[in-house]
Amino acid sequence: MRRRRGWFILGFLAPAALLYGVFVLWPLLQTLSLSLYDWRGVSGEKSFVGVANYVDVLGDSAYRQTLLNTVILLAILLPVLTGLGLLFAHALEGEGRIVRFARAVYLAPHIGAIVTTAAIWRFILNPSIGLFRFGPENGWLGSPQSALGAVSLAFVWYALGFYVMLYGAGLQQIDQEVRESAKLDGASGWVAFRKISWPLLWSVRKTAIPYVVINVFGIFALVMIMTLGGKPDGATEVPLTLLYEVAFERTQFSRGVTMGALNFLLAMGISVGLMFWLRKSPEGRHA
Repeated sequence: MRRRRGWFILGFLAPAALLYGVFVLWPLLQTLSLSLYDWRGVSGEKSFVGVANYVDVLGDSAYRQTLLNTVILLAILLPVLTGLGLLFAHALEGEGRIVRFARAVYLAPHIGAIVTTAAIWRFILNPSIGLFRFGPENGWLGSPQSALGAVSLAFVWYALGFYVMLYGAGLQQIDQEVRESAKLDGASGWVAFRKISWPLLWSVRKTAIPYVVINVFGIFALVMIMTLGGKPDGATEVPLTLLYEVAFERTQFSRGVTMGALNFLLAMGISVGLMFWLRKSPEGRHA
């Protein structure tokens, strides 16, 4: 009976595992392999160079600038998305019509394509006809000092609904008897949130934080459309936009492949490191 159940489960998992292996794992392994070769991208000829491509890319000041921009994006988006997501989810607890409508409003941008978000915000921030015509002389997207912040604002607008939904689901999983007991003991408002909701949402937070990292390292369309690939002066350039320029405009495929491999390795390394660091709750219990 147990063997039949195992074959039954395997039968359901096999198609998804096959598709994942063919369309995700195999291209990933190919990318990591090609990053170790000098390859022009238009022929089958390639020569093994080891880690020389990685040394070359990491020594490029333009690539290091994209990493700095990514760090700045993380510093902005990580506290904003996780903090506002939790705040709004807590404020939208309940099942009333207004609450359900507000949840739908927050989630609506995330349901649409990020390309649409980029086009909308490029129009909003247009210095001539946009809604935010005040500000820097060249517009919010035309100034190196404000362009990255403008991209961050658009990304928050796009992604916030997901984190509101994520934290909202976590709040719904908290046993109501625990909250009622806390109220009977005189704990309410901020005290109840700090002593009950915040600790019990640890498992949600340790999922949300690495997910922000993955999303930031995967930003491409938003930057490409809003700032035309990193303008002005590379102020919003991220690894994937530089990869596109290097591989498809300069036809330096070896460098492009290496940038893609580095982007994956960095995102994976930081995410795994955060998951390892967050594996244990502050109260000392494994979550």
